[in-house]
Amino acid sequence: MAWNIPRLLNYEVNWKTQNQSRHQVEGILLGLDSRVSAVRQQLNKLKNEVENAKKQMNIGHCKADAAVLGAKRKLDDLQRFGQILVMKNCLREYRGFAAQNDYGRDYGMMPCRAFVRLSLTSCLNIAFGIIIGLVVGVSLAFFIEYLDTSV
Repeated sequence: MAWNIPRLLNYEVNWKTQNQSRHQVEGILLGLDSRVSAVRQQLNKLKNEVENAKKQMNIGHCKADAAVLGAKRKLDDLQRFGQILVMKNCLREYRGFAAQNDYGRDYGMMPCRAFVRLSLTSCLNIAFGIIIGLVVGVSLAFFIEYLDTSV
């Protein structure tokens, strides 16, 4: 039987790499195992703290706080409702006052002739103002033309 040296060396190299890989995997598993145990310890510690806190907490006190908060919320709601009623009454009183005194009318939307009352004298004043303005303007134009000395 002939010994195939390169083949034996190849088997030896494969065995060494497999052995190294096995050692690496075992190291990784040991590291993960230590992490898991540390996390378990922290979890147990947190569970103990929660249990101690529950024992120390007064459940009746929490229920009383909830009742107080509920009463405060109800009081706030009633105060807001009261403010709404006061505003509603004020608005109702204003509308009644405005209806009696004609303050509720929106004059911005009314036609202009309700406000403009022209009498005969004001119409004559406007007409005379236009006529006199035209006469003064034309006469001023002729006077300026008379004073002009250019050719």
